Amino acid sequence: MYIILRSVGFMISLVPDVGLELLARLILGICYDGLRLRRKMVETNIERALGADMSPEEIRILGRKAALSFIYTILEFFRSWQKPMTTHIDFTGAEHLQKALAEGKGAYVLCAHLGNWEAFGAKVSTSLCPAHILVKKVGTGGVNRFVEETRARNGFLAIGRGSVGDGVRGIIKALRRGEVVGFVLDQTRPGEPKVDFFGIPAKTNTGLATLWERYQAPVVPGYIERLKLGHHRIHFLPPLELSPEGGDKDGRVLVHTQAFNHSLESMIRLRPDQYFWFHNRFKP
Repeated sequence: MYIILRSVGFMISLVPDVGLELLARLILGICYDGLRLRRKMVETNIERALGADMSPEEIRILGRKAALSFIYTILEFFRSWQKPMTTHIDFTGAEHLQKALAEGKGAYVLCAHLGNWEAFGAKVSTSLCPAHILVKKVGTGGVNRFVEETRARNGFLAIGRGSVGDGVRGIIKALRRGEVVGFVLDQTRPGEPKVDFFGIPAKTNTGLATLWERYQAPVVPGYIERLKLGHHRIHFLPPLELSPEGGDKDGRVLVHTQAFNHSLESMIRLRPDQYFWFHNRFKP
């Protein structure tokens, strides 16, 4: 499988942008329009999160745009063996991250599956400061090897989870070195409490809020938007105001997690056409 994926990546890298645009729309037509893969999930999520002010036709159009954006992300990832994802990316608001790092505690970057999130982490690492992301294995064997090697080639720094506690230890070590740790917090995690997300109670990852209780560093929201195929812009926003006092630890974790969800919502609303609506975010 590894050889197959490498070969696919090489072939995609030979196709000019206009050809990849056509390929992406062909995949969209077959998989999303024809086979309707995850289409109902996408449209249901959009309707629940944003649908109060949208017609069914607007929801359908937004869903197609979001699906096309995800296809672009996949193609950009595959071709990055020959054409790094980080080549055509600029920044706005980088001073917010730099000011946070100047405190000497490192910084958490709060982000979502918005735009090409793989390119986001890689570009921050190669242009601003080493940025580490806690990741899971993607598939098994050759698939995971291909993903790991592709990320490494682009400068993406992954923190693995070899044994219990490895992830947290790796995160704290990175922060103590004054580096960045990215948290992608827009998906559910089993056993977690329900916290409002777009006004709907949804099981929410409390990992960042829990870790912040143990190691307090600035939390800087950020997202990446695609300007066109292979060209992106990263936006950083001012750090969130969090308090280490008030109530008990569990209460603060929920309050801070809710603040993170609100921040994610505001970023997603800016570019809902590039958000990953495929995840069953509002499942019971």
